[in-house]
Amino acid sequence: MKKKYILFGFGIIGILLAAYAYYEYNRKAPDLKNKEAVENTTASLLLNDYASNEDSANKKYLGKIIQVKGTITEIQNQQDTSITILLGDTLQTGNVSCLMDSKHLEDVRKFTLGNVVNVKGICTGFLMDVELNRCVIVK
Repeated sequence: MKKKYILFGFGIIGILLAAYAYYEYNRKAPDLKNKEAVENTTASLLLNDYASNEDSANKKYLGKIIQVKGTITEIQNQQDTSITILLGDTLQTGNVSCLMDSKHLEDVRKFTLGNVVNVKGICTGFLMDVELNRCVIVK
């Protein structure tokens, strides 16, 4: 009789663990549209911060939601599934690369090269450009 209760208990625990794993696997990242930005800057200032001292810029921006204002220098559209816009100017070598959130792709289609936009996203570091992910256009 005691074995039955033990097996039943393990079965319940197994079902609960499977349900939790399913929930976590299917959980969506929160939308940044209604989140508050920790920093508000321009593309030029952000690039200068990373160019002058990457370590201090990482402490200030990395993993945080930041809002960046800049001029669109390029729009990369990969088969309508993801859009990356590059913010910067012709005087600087780098750009701010903004990978747009797939829920807000229609907001980006309204803009063309040379438009000035405000973009909010999560800073993921500096490669050749400053990288922002899950970006949304701020109106």
